[in-house]
Amino acid sequence: MNYVQQCSIFNSLLKNQLIIWYFRKIKRIEAEKKLLLPENEHGAFLIRDSESRHNDYSLSVRDGDTVKHYRIRQLDEGGFFIARRTTFRTLQELVQHYSEDADGLCVNLCKPCVQILTIQHNQETL
Repeated sequence: MNYVQQCSIFNSLLKNQLIIWYFRKIKRIEAEKKLLLPENEHGAFLIRDSESRHNDYSLSVRDGDTVKHYRIRQLDEGGFFIARRTTFRTLQELVQHYSEDADGLCVNLCKPCVQILTIQHNQETL
């Protein structure tokens, strides 16, 4: 499956409101570690809460062997933007737009970052 086919599959998932790209309160360095895992490819991305600005978000995108970060700001009247010239009512619309057209980003958004779940075991001593 090539990059364009993968993005097309992602676009159809997004239309069904599957929001697997929102990682909430992870830190920038943790986002970089996750995106640089071998399971993630060029164009993998996630959205997380901004560490520096309350109510804003950050978009982290894998670009080859590096990760680029973009601030997503909220408008006072509602909506979101990375570049003020292009605004969106929802984060889903923002992701949809940048998955179809890089429009100033380093790469089109493709597949959401793979989430690897870890299970913690409680060990009790008797």
